[in-house]
Amino acid sequence: SLERKMTRSMVNLSKLSREGKRKLFNESYFKILKDISLKYKLEIEDSKIRNIITNESSVVSPNEIFLMHYLNVLKDIEQNYTQSIDEDLLGKIYSMLLGTEDLMEFYRTKELDNSFTKVLVNKMYLGIPTNNIENAMNSLFSFVNNSTLSPLIKAVCALYFCYYVKPFETYSEEIGVLLFKYILAYNDLEDVAATFDLEGLLNHTDELERVLLESQKTYDLTYIINFVSTYLDSKVSDVLDNIVLIKKDDIVRETYSTIVENAPSITENSDNNVEQIAKVEENRESSNQINNNDVLIYNKNIAITSLPEGLSEDEARKLENHLK
Repeated sequence: SLERKMTRSMVNLSKLSREGKRKLFNESYFKILKDISLKYKLEIEDSKIRNIITNESSVVSPNEIFLMHYLNVLKDIEQNYTQSIDEDLLGKIYSMLLGTEDLMEFYRTKELDNSFTKVLVNKMYLGIPTNNIENAMNSLFSFVNNSTLSPLIKAVCALYFCYYVKPFETYSEEIGVLLFKYILAYNDLEDVAATFDLEGLLNHTDELERVLLESQKTYDLTYIINFVSTYLDSKVSDVLDNIVLIKKDDIVRETYSTIVENAPSITENSDNNVEQIAKVEENRESSNQINNNDVLIYNKNIAITSLPEGLSEDEARKLENHLK
């Protein structure tokens, strides 16, 4: 089942070396940030995204700053997966995405006119009245913390709820995806939950909203649960496959280190040992060839329409360098 696959990904991740774990997280974050870039039609080079992940960017644009903020939330899931699922966590996610510690307001204060009609579906609404948001979100937290349903079901419900309620002026969909991961992480999946690329769902809004509205119309969340679970299953498989590749690289690296440590014996049996080292190097190169077919390529030139509300001193310096 999907839940067993997720558990296996957590166990397999724990067996990687420290370097291997960092490689897995960085590769996963790269795919996730590519999906976020696609949603907002940001044209950012792959090398720029990788530099953001490794904190090697000395110059950043306004579009790249949002990716930095999103990365900060992913790293928080990775490192602080024991956080309680409550309103404080929600505020933390929102403030990190905005890049500020001082929120001028919390829940949405403007009414939305997001009604639309789908074929064979009555008129539905996304975004409940503002005076109902706080009670609705408190009901969600009570359900997540007290329900005996599986963590996966609770995570899907949180995603659905954030998409339907739209509790914030901006980033409600992203917060739904991130809350999904926090719930899985808190419920024993720990840091591996940050690597699941749920962000790709936000680039399939037609399908997602069709299923969401079907669930809304029928009062049956089975539709959205099945849809998200099917999507997530493929992403967990990607993580498991990547772990296997990185584990092989770990083994090759360990073997190589052992041979180097025993270097004096090489002079005594030079022919055999040189041949062995050559094979290890060949295996190292082949194991480093990671399949990048999932990278999203696009040619649109539309940027984020507004700057983040808050910038750290480091981010402000990088932005200043970009504008020079």
